Amino acid sequence: YWAATRASAEADDLDAALDLATEGVNRHSAHPVLRNNLAVLLEATGAMAEAEAALRQLLAEETALPQPFKNLGDLCYRAGRYDEAATHYTRAAALAPELGDDLYFKLGNLAFRERDVARARQCWERTLVLNPGHQLARANLDTLRVAR
Repeated sequence: YWAATRASAEADDLDAALDLATEGVNRHSAHPVLRNNLAVLLEATGAMAEAEAALRQLLAEETALPQPFKNLGDLCYRAGRYDEAATHYTRAAALAPELGDDLYFKLGNLAFRERDVARARQCWERTLVLNPGHQLARANLDTLRVAR
């Protein structure tokens, strides 16, 4: 199910991918990766409340996987629930420090929003370690240097 869902999603057939992900979860309801992927597809198709509910249910049962925390953080971030987003992102980073540049970029944005410039700098620098080509993180750091 994982591979077929991914193939459909990569072919921009989100309806087929969502159907496959749903079937996979129905057949293997305890599989956390399939459940996470279903939540991502729900979000991608605009079913934000369903995606959030699926992630919350998954995280109530499985707390060792970083990606569901990151994905729930993304939903909260987009909804403007920044404190909650930061909590989920921080948990994801603790579980998988190499999870990705987007995680640290958003943690930096959230730190800057809270006026924690030192933490923002640290997060954006980490973003560049993971992805030296991340232009927004570089621009944010440049802005901090100019503002000194």
